Amino acid sequence: MSRAVVVSTSGDPFLLYFWYLSYKKFWREEVDRVYITGSTPAKGEILDSLKFICSLDSKIIFLHNQVKETKILTIPGLLAELENAYLQAPEDYMGLLEDDLCVFRSKVIDQQFRFLESNQFELVACQRSVGVIELQTHLATKGYPIDGIWPSWVFCRTNLLRQISIEWAPVLKSLPGGNVLGATTYPKGTVFAPFDYTLKETFGEEAFGIAGALLGKRVSRVLKVDMNSHRMQREHRIAALDWIHFGGLAGDNGIYSVLRNPDLQSPLLEPAPRYQNVDYISRAVCSGSTMEWERRAGNFLAFAQAWNLPILKSFHQKYIESIDRLIDHWKLSRSSVEKFANLFLGLL
Repeated sequence: MSRAVVVSTSGDPFLLYFWYLSYKKFWREEVDRVYITGSTPAKGEILDSLKFICSLDSKIIFLHNQVKETKILTIPGLLAELENAYLQAPEDYMGLLEDDLCVFRSKVIDQQFRFLESNQFELVACQRSVGVIELQTHLATKGYPIDGIWPSWVFCRTNLLRQISIEWAPVLKSLPGGNVLGATTYPKGTVFAPFDYTLKETFGEEAFGIAGALLGKRVSRVLKVDMNSHRMQREHRIAALDWIHFGGLAGDNGIYSVLRNPDLQSPLLEPAPRYQNVDYISRAVCSGSTMEWERRAGNFLAFAQAWNLPILKSFHQKYIESIDRLIDHWKLSRSSVEKFANLFLGLL
């Protein structure tokens, strides 16, 4: 029986390299193949750097889907990623991971596959609840599980993922509010056609929280795991963790917004018009405690400090400067950010 892991990357080379270092040290020998998939509009030396990182290991295949959207994750892009991986994946079992989830213990990935190979479970997945309460209630009456899944940690048979992707596609594409994955506000009266339901109130929701309900209905023996390690990270109990789902200063809320600034010679993503005069994003649009954002800034500082490849020297410096600007603008404790970064680096 053979094993593959599909890792979806946002296009951040420093994050991907940090992920690569943890993979190489802790679980490379536990899988037969790794597919790194990217649906970002990264190009030039940034795209070249992603390819270079993937070329460092013979087990890794890089699948890039060039898209024009300025958002990091889009539904067409994700579906194209998965389709590309499935077409090229002869392995019996597959795991779906995100590049901001790193494993820091051997045998952790191995155990997820063993759950499947022993036929103990059909699916091992990270729990992700549907946030729209009234939609939850409706789904429960229709036989759908209230708790869905999140593609940061999903393991099952490859052919099951193929079947499920056929069901996911029309659901994701039909969700109102555009085709961008992530939090979307659905106004009162929004129609969720796949579930034959119209919202009575306005709610915010994430697309996969809804679509993941389909997966839970397809299988009966499911092991659901809690992948939210943020609390233990804030308490500095990092060494006790087998894995870390970092989260990020992503999207409109932080470092990627800075890196979209077109005055940079090598923007991480194509700059959208609304970013043309942006130096940094106000923390007023961010949620969470000061320590939570110090933890997240520490994540990115660790990614930058772990970089030891002889490429992207100018962009690497810009990346660090972007973190510095966010620390100053948000009035974060620099010593706390550095403490988190050192803790994360110590795991490698």
